[in-house]
Amino acid sequence: MLAHIVERGPRIAAPADAPDEVRRTGLLNIADADPVFYGRPTDVLDGDGFLVSRTTHPVTRKHIETMYARIRRHLPWAQQRGLRPHDMRHSSARLVYKASGGDEQMARLHLAHDAASSTDHYLAEQLEALAALKEELFGRDNLDPGAQGNPE
Repeated sequence: MLAHIVERGPRIAAPADAPDEVRRTGLLNIADADPVFYGRPTDVLDGDGFLVSRTTHPVTRKHIETMYARIRRHLPWAQQRGLRPHDMRHSSARLVYKASGGDEQMARLHLAHDAASSTDHYLAEQLEALAALKEELFGRDNLDPGAQGNPE
C-alpha cells in the first residue's frame, strides 16, 4: 500500500534548491485523513520537466466494484472463493494492524472507526484463519496467469 501511495498519491512541487530528481517527482503531500488508493494522477510539469502540481484521483466505490468484476472474470478461483470488494478493507486492516505491532488504535484510525466494537470485528481471534486464507488468495503464485484455475 505504501508503494501505491508513493507512486500515485498527492505531491507538491519541490523547492528550487532541491536536487533535480526531487524536483522532477515533487514531494509527497500525504495527510492522515487522505485516501489510500488512487487512480493515475495528472501531473503538470514545467519546461524543464520539474513537477509544478499534481491532481490525484481517489478510487471510488464504483471503481472498486468494477475492478472486482474484472478480477472475477479473469481469475476463476476468485469467483469460486466468493471474493468481495470488502475483502480489500479486511486485508488492509490486517496489514495496518500487523505493521503497527498489533496497535488497535492504528487499525481503528485506518478504518475510520470511532467505536472499538466495529474495529474488533476485524481484529477478532478467528481472523487469523481468515488472514491465512487471504494470504493464500492474494499470494504472488495466484497472480500468475498459469495458476488462475488452481490457486493451491
